[in-house]
Amino acid sequence: MTPIVLAATAFALATIANIVTTNRALSRGAREANPIIAWIMRATGPRGWVVVKCVLAAAIGGALVWLDAPWVLGAASLLTALAAWHNHRRHLRPAPSTKDTLQ
Repeated sequence: MTPIVLAATAFALATIANIVTTNRALSRGAREANPIIAWIMRATGPRGWVVVKCVLAAAIGGALVWLDAPWVLGAASLLTALAAWHNHRRHLRPAPSTKDTLQ
């Protein structure tokens, strides 16, 4: 697998993970921290923002593939994966039980 294909695959998977964890966090009362995405959510509704985000990700990913910039696409993948990880860690992980906390 070439570096650009690997980076593009990672970016697509990270984008999907970010969308899924964002939706789950929003359903639990979280709010979108990215002001641009928050505006898109308000403008397009609960499903429309997913379409807009996918189109934007495809455009960015496609441009970086066309430019043959695997390192830039890899960095974008890492940042997107970190956003998904943050959503999971902050909003989706079960709270520790009292017996699991240190006193």
